[in-house]
Amino acid sequence: MSGDFSYAQCPGKSNLQEFSKVSSSEYIKKLNDTLYSEFTDAQNIGKYVLSNPLDTRTILMDSFCLEANIHFPVDWVLLRDAARTLIKSIKCIRSHGLRHRIPAPEEFARKMNLLCIEMANSRRNKNAKKRRKNVFRRMKALVGVIKEHALRYRDILNAKWEESDLSKAEADQIIKRLDNVLYKLPKALKQANDRIISDRLTDSQEKILSLYDDSASVIVRGKDGAEVEFGNELLITEQLDGFIIDFQLYENKIADTNKLRSRLEKSTLKYKPLEQIEVFTAKQSAMNLESLI
Repeated sequence: MSGDFSYAQCPGKSNLQEFSKVSSSEYIKKLNDTLYSEFTDAQNIGKYVLSNPLDTRTILMDSFCLEANIHFPVDWVLLRDAARTLIKSIKCIRSHGLRHRIPAPEEFARKMNLLCIEMANSRRNKNAKKRRKNVFRRMKALVGVIKEHALRYRDILNAKWEESDLSKAEADQIIKRLDNVLYKLPKALKQANDRIISDRLTDSQEKILSLYDDSASVIVRGKDGAEVEFGNELLITEQLDGFIIDFQLYENKIADTNKLRSRLEKSTLKYKPLEQIEVFTAKQSAMNLESLI
């Protein structure tokens, strides 16, 4: 039923993507602040059919990981992702009328899939470390061949897009997709080579977690069942009825105490002075939630 909160459903990825293009985060925050101001004013009870003004005497703040839509970032899997994206782009360009002599792109995809299976199964065999190095070297060579074909097709599309049935915007989008992977591929290769061949770890600040999500980061919170998470931290501030007063998405890891202080200092909302706010840990909040309500 339209407009009935009891039947509300969470929007899917496509809808969220469309919503993100319609309204900016700044506009959403401005709208949220306006609703907060209106709903807490006793004079607006009748206007919005409220039984009481919004109660903000108790405010709950919590941060959690907004997980990125990526697989677990195993280093060699990034090479598989790069190969698949480059191969799909090559096939797309060929399907629109621009061709160059090349082995069947499907054959490259088949070889990469076989190498991925062999890499995944190598842990179960004797001399696993040696086998992984051998598979990785073949994978690296295959990615190099795919990269050269992708560069050639990228240049062809850039120079002769008018000879295809693509519009300039569509051609630019394909080129942008290719450039993104081609730019990050050398770093992904070095990252995988350091770990598998040289047995060196890459610093988490420099590590590529995804070829497609630059904002994703490693978040270590020590939670049961989620020791390490991949994504971004989201801070939500709400009152007891569940009305979201404020929110902030962080691209970098920030301590919870710093999040609390910065949001209280920068927010335009009418919070209590900092020295009067009692901060609860997650365990304390769970123990005292019933008494707070």
